[in-house]
Amino acid sequence: MHEAIILDFDGVILQSEPIHYQAYNTLLSEYNIVLSEKEYFAEYAGLSDKELFPKLFENKNVPLRQTQMSDLILRKVAIYKQLIQGMIALPLIQGLGEYLRHARKLFKKLAICSGATEAEVMVVLNKLYQQKIVPPFDVIVTAQDVQCGKPSPEGYLLTAQRLGISPTQCMVVEDSPHGIDAGKKAGMYVVALATTFNPSLLQQADVIFTDFVQLSGVSV
Repeated sequence: MHEAIILDFDGVILQSEPIHYQAYNTLLSEYNIVLSEKEYFAEYAGLSDKELFPKLFENKNVPLRQTQMSDLILRKVAIYKQLIQGMIALPLIQGLGEYLRHARKLFKKLAICSGATEAEVMVVLNKLYQQKIVPPFDVIVTAQDVQCGKPSPEGYLLTAQRLGISPTQCMVVEDSPHGIDAGKKAGMYVVALATTFNPSLLQQADVIFTDFVQLSGVSV
């Protein structure tokens, strides 16, 4: 049994990639950039904002000054938060609450390692805490805590360090190829949830499940 479980956020706690996609498109319309859903999930899902914007603007042949980055990220985060706050019921991954309450007893530590910003993570978590859907997390690492996002292992290694637990004693739950790659590079056991990507794209993981309901029935 591993000592800690570290969850990605988008696609693991919340089915949020469609919400991110909507926020990006709202902002990108000001630059006359069209980003199809197929293109987003093939090229950009799982990337942090600070990595997505340069890649996207370059691919679309639209000039992007480094000085524009912080403004783009702040505006995208504001749009995302507004979308979340307008939702009566959040699109949580099936079985999340029950599994995490069980995990709180199984593991010494419970953490999040996300490529999203702290504001994007906390606007969701605060709702879940208020409704007592999930237990508190011991450590939360977001995009602002690292220099390089996934597939770099930096975030997962930092999470293990802050937990005070060896990376080899950590179990990661991920939904994207980038995230799985990051967890494996960190030397962690990686569970993939096929909530965002086809299982055929998640084969680098140690094991693949459809959601937390299926995961809860298996000892990993």
